[in-house]
Amino acid sequence: LPVRQSSPVEAGARAQLAVAATRARSANSSENRSARGTVTPVPGSTVRCALYTDASAPSERRWLVVTESGPGRNDDDPVKAEQAQRLLDAMLRAVGAHRKERGRAGADIASAIAQNRPHVVLAAGRAAGQRLLESREPLNVLRGRLHRLDDAAPVIVTYHPAYLLRAPAHKRGAWDDLLRAAAAAGESP
Repeated sequence: LPVRQSSPVEAGARAQLAVAATRARSANSSENRSARGTVTPVPGSTVRCALYTDASAPSERRWLVVTESGPGRNDDDPVKAEQAQRLLDAMLRAVGAHRKERGRAGADIASAIAQNRPHVVLAAGRAAGQRLLESREPLNVLRGRLHRLDDAAPVIVTYHPAYLLRAPAHKRGAWDDLLRAAAAAGESP
């Protein structure tokens, strides 16, 4: 099939839209930060950190999985929360990571990272990714790439397991994110 060439007018319009979108994201990012430069958490939300390990690696690789739950989400229903946790555990086992311990880190994710020194941090869900990266970017922008937090481990953002239960078509994207995280954990010192 022949490829349709865009006109200079169409190309210019696309460029203007891209610039406008970048400016809007930048404005949203700066408006939604508190005075300390961090993203304000959702009232009533809880951050959970769980440590997973890959014992099959030459040296034990540690994954810190960060999720955020809150009022009005599926986490309010214990059955759905348990199903989401089982799905997350199964997906991580598929890439060789097994849950070692589970705890709450409150809003201080930095101390969980410092204490556990993970080889990779997996932020499961938009809220966890935004809080961890201090960003208001949407999930589709945060996913699909490697992030870094200063001298800390690499960060990969993926879908929340409760969302995957509601939208199973996105499991393939989550699997790609987990493979990216596994590769990053293997490259981390």
